[in-house]
Amino acid sequence: MQRVEAERAREQHEEDLAEALKMASAEEKQQMLLQKGKAAVKSDKEAKKAENLVKKEQRRVQKSKPKAARSAYMLFCNNHRAEVVAENPEFKMAEVNQVLATKWKTVQSDDKENFLKLSEEDKIRHHKEMTQWLAEQNIEV
Repeated sequence: MQRVEAERAREQHEEDLAEALKMASAEEKQQMLLQKGKAAVKSDKEAKKAENLVKKEQRRVQKSKPKAARSAYMLFCNNHRAEVVAENPEFKMAEVNQVLATKWKTVQSDDKENFLKLSEEDKIRHHKEMTQWLAEQNIEV
């Protein structure tokens, strides 16, 4: 409803400006167009400010959100990354990740089971924290 009214007011303003421009001298026309441009810039700035405030609030809410549950592979990588970096200090991150992927493929099933159990525990943690966070944010699922 407000948008329609604002749109009508803007259209009326445009028509009034066009009518005034027809009757104005060259200098007056330039002055009117300059004022119109300033008003447009001002409204654009206000719209951007409002948009930035909304984004800022969304970021604040997202920062308080619990971290996602980690997979067995991620837990394995976090556990072994320091070891791989110590063995190969000249490796870049991509190369370290390749070594970790190769190690994960060759790891024994018993060791994988340990990381899978840790992953399941982390999923339970995440579920509890998300339930609590959603309640705090008054979000119903």
